[in-house]
Amino acid sequence: MAKILLISHGNAISGAIDRFEDYLLYLDHEVFKLQHPLDNYSNQYTQLTKNHESLKRHPRHQLSLFNYIIDTVLSLKTVFAVSPDLIVGANNIDSFAAIFANKVLFRHTPVIFFASDYSENRFNNKLLDKIYSAVEKQVDRRANLVISNTHRAEKKRIEFGLSQKRSLVIPNGVSIMNPTFPKKNINKKAFFYVGTLNPGHGLFDFIRMYVDGIASLTVIGEGADSSKLASFCNQHAVKFTNHGRQSQSFVHKLLRKFEGLGLAPYTSAERYIYFCSPMKISEYIAYGVPVVTSNITEQS
Repeated sequence: MAKILLISHGNAISGAIDRFEDYLLYLDHEVFKLQHPLDNYSNQYTQLTKNHESLKRHPRHQLSLFNYIIDTVLSLKTVFAVSPDLIVGANNIDSFAAIFANKVLFRHTPVIFFASDYSENRFNNKLLDKIYSAVEKQVDRRANLVISNTHRAEKKRIEFGLSQKRSLVIPNGVSIMNPTFPKKNINKKAFFYVGTLNPGHGLFDFIRMYVDGIASLTVIGEGADSSKLASFCNQHAVKFTNHGRQSQSFVHKLLRKFEGLGLAPYTSAERYIYFCSPMKISEYIAYGVPVVTSNITEQS
């Protein structure tokens, strides 16, 4: 049994790193996870868990760039305290903290840069984006293993100096315990969406453009577009149900019986989407829900 530390940035929606955590626990490892807020730090917290049990919470505030400095300090302190056998970082900042800790401690703890998108123009600021790219290059060159979730992301990292020998491409996966569903009569005016509600994910734009063809919309997720989406649907007599944040098992239970179309209407509003690997597309297909998606992602 190994002691493994996962370091990530996340929001209310579970992702690939959470599924990886479940898998490591299934293999009977001791798993610590330090999760920082993703983008929005206001009234959020950084949480350290051990085998899903909460150990510590650090209240966070919206402090712009300083949040990433605080993230790095908290990550370093956690590496020192846990002294893991393996460190897994879910983005380049998380992985960089692990590599830096190795250098400071004169240790050789293996570091995996895990299942990450690449984000061009991450901050829409020339200086910050330059720093971001510099961190990415260091991690690509120094991590023991780099796992990209698309071939597009891998190609970019190889340009940055990643050796093909230390590179794997593994699309974001979903844990489907009961991949069965009854015969369905698909209602082409009923739509389902799971994920973050923001401009880059494109749900509001799609609903606004196609509203005359929509009778109902079922959503599982949270985000900046939540309120205006609910208001728009109400104004246009679209039956709207938002279950908010839910477990993956809840998502799959609804998808199993849902008789409509699954939405993945990504836009080019955020450059990282070009490199991303959406889990929702796999989930829809696994439960017999036809997919409506844009041509932005690699899966399309």
